[in-house]
This record gives sequence, structure tokens and C-alpha cells, in this order.
Amino acid sequence: EYCTQIPQCPSPPSTSPPPSPSPPSPSPPSPSPPPPLPPSGEGDTTTATPPPPPPPASASSPPSPPPPSPSPPPPSPSPASPSPVFEVDFGDASHQSMYTLHKGAYIGSVDNIKALRVGGGKYAILPININPSSMTDCTIEIWFKLRTIPQHNGWLVSTDDIHGWDDRGVIV
Repeated sequence: EYCTQIPQCPSPPSTSPPPSPSPPSPSPPSPSPPPPLPPSGEGDTTTATPPPPPPPASASSPPSPPPPSPSPPPPSPSPASPSPVFEVDFGDASHQSMYTLHKGAYIGSVDNIKALRVGGGKYAILPININPSSMTDCTIEIWFKLRTIPQHNGWLVSTDDIHGWDDRGVIV
């Protein structure tokens, strides 16, 4: 129970609606508190009944909209398989089984660094398909030393588009 007009009693619970982010609408005037009850003759304490409920909202004012729902959390990453990582060092003899050399491509030294030597139609094939239809996201990192660029351009990495597949490559 809650008391009214007695300083040592707790305050009645709040009946006001929760705060709303929309501009406040005019609210009906608060009812005045009921008059205190006469003493009951039991010493100098006074008891009172709880305050009456607030009057219903008038039909002319629309009800306040509910507060907006919190934004949903961002979607979690899909549990897709991790992207493959393929690393080859042409100067590392233990990596020789990771590629095949074609049309005269070879591993040679350039400034004391063992490297793949290609050009003039020579190439190496790595056993990974980087076509966009096979690997939607693909990051290619290449360390190279460019000695010459025949015909003002050259492909460092490319996919085979002979069969009409999508193509992806790195061109210098």
C-alpha cells in the first residue's frame, strides 16, 4: 500500500508512459490527489487508499505510438568453408610438386634470387582454379622482378578462358 500526504511513506509508483522518441503529445491534466482521510484514532498515523487509476484518454487525441523497436543485429557471417590458400615459392625446391612448367618455362636465378622464368609463350600451371565462377572472392599476391615487357604488356597470372569460363588475371 502507498500513503498519500504523509512524508515518511514511499511515493506511489509512476503511472506515466515510458519516454517516447517522438515529440510529446499533449496529455490530459493529472487528477488532483484525493483528500487525506480523517485520523483513525490509533495514535497520530494516518492511512489512505491508493490513488485512483488515471482517467481514460479522450477519444479526440490519438494514442501515443509505441517506442521504436531496436535495430536488429547485423547478420552473422555465413558458416561457409574458409577460402583456400595456395602459396608457391618457385625458388623453394620443396614446392616443385605444386606446379608444372610448360613450353620452356624454367626456374632460374635473377640477381641471386631463384625465380620462375617465363616469357615468349612459356608458362607454369598451378593446381588451383581462380575463375570467378569457382572462387567468387579471390586475392592474388605476387612478388616479381620484371626484366622486360614484350609488346608493352604481359600477364603475370591469368585463368584459362578457352572454354568460355569467366576470366581473372593480373596484367603488367
